[in-house]
Parts: sequence; C-alpha cells; structure tokens
Amino acid sequence: MLPVGLLGGALVGLTTFTDEIAAQAHLSKSAYVLVTALQTGVLYTGLLGYFGYVLAGKLNLLRRISWNTSTLLPAVFTGVIGMLFFLFDYAFFGPKIPQVADSYTKAHYSLLQVLAGVVYGGIIEEVMLRLFMLSLLAFLLWKLTRGRRDAAPVAPWIYVCANIGAALLFAAGHLPASYALFGELPALIVIRCFLMNGVLGLLFGWLYIKKGLPAAMLAHALTHAITAVVLVSLVL
Repeated sequence: MLPVGLLGGALVGLTTFTDEIAAQAHLSKSAYVLVTALQTGVLYTGLLGYFGYVLAGKLNLLRRISWNTSTLLPAVFTGVIGMLFFLFDYAFFGPKIPQVADSYTKAHYSLLQVLAGVVYGGIIEEVMLRLFMLSLLAFLLWKLTRGRRDAAPVAPWIYVCANIGAALLFAAGHLPASYALFGELPALIVIRCFLMNGVLGLLFGWLYIKKGLPAAMLAHALTHAITAVVLVSLVL
C-alpha cells in the first residue's frame, strides 16, 4: 500500500503545484512533489492504513478480495451514481457558482488529473476515511456500548452511525479545498460540499461495510474515471 500512497501523493503534487505555492512555501516543484508524496505515502496510507487494518480486524470488517458479480456490480453501480452526481453538479451548481462552471473544462480532466483522482480518491481517501476513520468510529462506539462483555458482537446500528460520521468528516474535509477555490464559504457552497461528498461517502462506506475495502476503492475510483469519460466525450 505504501508505494501506491507515494504514487498518489506525487500525482497530487504534480497537479496542485502553482507559482503561488512555490512563493509561499519556498519549494521547487520537485521538492513539493516529494513532500506531498512522503506525507501521503507514509502518514496517510502507511500509518493510518496500519491502524485502520488493526481496527477493522477487531470489527470483522476485513473481507477477502472476491471479484465476483456480487462485489463488482454494486461497485460499478455506485461508480455510475457518482458520475451522475457530478453531472448534477455541472448542470445545477455550475450555472449558480462561476467557479464550479470553470472547473468543468477539458483541461481539468487531463490524463494526469484523472489519474490523480483515481489513485488519490479511489485508494488513499478510502484508506483514510473508510479503513481508518469509519473503523475508528465504529470501534469507539462498540467499546462505549458493550459494557463488560468482552466478546460482545458489533450491533448493526454502530456501523450505520460510524458510516454517517465518516461521511460527514469526508465532506467536511473538502471544505478547505472549497474555501481555497471559492475564497469564501457561503451556504450554497457548503450545501454543495456536503451533498456531493457526504452522500457519496455514505455509499462508499456502505460498500466497505458490506463488501470490503476493495469494493469501496473500486467504486470511488470508477466515479472519477467514468465521470471523466462522460464529461470529456459527451459534455465538455
């Protein structure tokens, strides 16, 4: 997982580096890419991935990779739903928020940008938000409610609450990027952020709980990939 984290961090560094960042951080492009790669690979993927794996094992959330139709179909279907959310964003929020409309250009869907979204979103964000955060929230709820019963089973409502909490944190985690893009956070932008990321986060979390982390990763990655194909070939 560490090599994938390093790759994802490097791709993010390559796609987000600007002259403004260079001036503020006093870093060259290569240094910035190296820093983001190490931060993403070691901290996000390595450290959080390790603790998430341990927690998931305690909660019976680890699943063997089984690429059969019962796993693939929900993942692909969720990826298509994710694409529809982006089309809704383009059609509904785009006319109301100029910066949203400006983000839907072919330049923003270059091969490098799409690859960064697939690797970082599909793998690294799922490690952070589902494998680690959802598992952590579920573990804490389980600990708080099991009393003195060491072998108490994990109640279904614990997974539901943990999924909601992780989805809200997933959405809230996108607020700084929204602020950087828009320069402010009025109600419409906050609603957009929580609608786009919160609902999709719930779907990815459901897949993680029911089908395992690989299914959630596949769905998240397909969301970015299918969206790029549809937008570039049919819309933009």
